[in-house]
Order: sequence, then C-alpha cells, then structure tokens
Amino acid sequence: KSEMVRKMFNDIAPTYDRLNHILSFSIDKIWRRRVVRKVRKMHPQRIMDLATGTGDLAIKLAKRIPQARVMGVDLSEKMLAVAAEKVRRMGLDDHIALYQGDAEQLKQAFYNIIRNAVQAMSNGGALEIYGYSTPEFHVVEFADSGKGMSPEDLREMFVPFKTAKAAGNGIGTMIIERVCREHGADFGVVSSAGRGTVFEL
Repeated sequence: KSEMVRKMFNDIAPTYDRLNHILSFSIDKIWRRRVVRKVRKMHPQRIMDLATGTGDLAIKLAKRIPQARVMGVDLSEKMLAVAAEKVRRMGLDDHIALYQGDAEQLKQAFYNIIRNAVQAMSNGGALEIYGYSTPEFHVVEFADSGKGMSPEDLREMFVPFKTAKAAGNGIGTMIIERVCREHGADFGVVSSAGRGTVFEL
C-alpha cells in the first residue's frame, strides 16, 4: 500500500498544488489557516508535519510561528522536492527540515506509545510529548506519570506476543521497533515502578 501511495504522489507532484486548490475549491487554504491559529496558541518550539506533501502547511507554520523549528515528513520524494524548492525560494531553510518517511507508520508508532501511556495512567495523570534536536538527531519523547514498570516488565515488553495487559496482544512494541528500524531511528524506554515511563524515538 505504501509503495502504491508513494508512486501515485510522485506521479502528480508537479501539478499537485494546482489540482489541490482547484479540486478543493481552495478549502485547503482555509483549513491550513485554522491549523496555524490552533498551533500558535500552544507556543511550540518544535512542530512535526506528517504527510507534509509539497510543504504548504510547514511553510505557513514556519512563517507564523518563527520561534518554532518545523520538521516535514512525507512518503513521496518528488513531493518533498517540490517542498524543498519552495522552502529554498522563501528563505526558510533554517526553519524547516524535510525528511522522507511513512506518515501512516509513524502515526501508528506514536499511537501505540500514547495508548500504552494512557493505559498506565488508569487513575489519571499527565502525558508530556516534546522534541529536541542535536547536530546528529531529532528526538521525540513521550513521558507519562503512570505506574511505571519493573525491570522484569521492561524485559518482557520486548518479547513478542507476551503482555501483562488483559486486552493486550503483545505486538505493540514490535510495531514501534519495526517502524523505527525502517526509518533509521532508535527506540528506547526508561521506567521504574511508581515513577512513570519515558519512551524515546
């Protein structure tokens, strides 16, 4: 499926913007403005735009939230090439970084991590999601205030099909690891009983 989607968007990349504006009756411009307004209220320092396409949302975010560093991710290398040319032309190279990746897979990995965190906070708590960059890496961390895990639980979470959850299937961590591996990323977990858990990609 991913390869089919990648090929389709590669084929339409040169005319995508014009088609998008025409077929949506320019509604795409309206929803981008709404997204930017909502994101600005959060005062973010880092923003990840999954399925960034030709970069219109990433560019608008970078312009309206100049203190933020925007990371655009898309499956199609030709869509990213169009986005990169826009970014260069507008002088936003220092504000926007573009990467090829599968947004659906990344979304699934993030969903699994967030679901684990919510399940660990059955009596309420806080989940903080934040990102930062080093010269070599971009890092996303998910830190929850849940019940945490013992050393034994940590070891077993990497065992396929083994889970202590009544409704679990033991493959959530496998999916996260696979997605990270396919995107050249590392996946780590730090936790202790009663003190919460931090997932790091």
